[in-house]
Amino acid sequence: KLEQLTAELARAEQKFTSKDAELQAQTEEVGAQHTRAEAALQQQLEALRMSLAQKETQLATEDRELRAKLEQLTAELARAEQKFTSKDAELQAQTEEVGAQHTRAEAALQQQLEALRMSLAQKETQLATEDRELRAKLEQLTA
Repeated sequence: KLEQLTAELARAEQKFTSKDAELQAQTEEVGAQHTRAEAALQQQLEALRMSLAQKETQLATEDRELRAKLEQLTAELARAEQKFTSKDAELQAQTEEVGAQHTRAEAALQQQLEALRMSLAQKETQLATEDRELRAKLEQLTA
């Protein structure tokens, strides 16, 4: 009976040792897989960090370029607005001067027209007087 139990114990110990070795090998394999996976993830993480740093640098450069372009366009717009405002004021002044010249010319023409009318009226009166005088002479001569 003791031999039988000893043999069973020896088989159980053998089975335990075998199972323990198998579990130990599996544990080491899982540990190795974990280590490889962690190393791969670290590489990916480092690659992502480098990519992110490059992207941040690129975006910062683009941002500076866009801000410079915006500043340039804003300055150009301000100059164009100033030029437009100046030209508009110049044209407004010219328009007012032309209007004033037109008004003065119209007044001068009205005065000339009025003087011509008065002169014409005087001429008509003078001619009517001469006509009456000539008719009177003609009547006198024919009588």
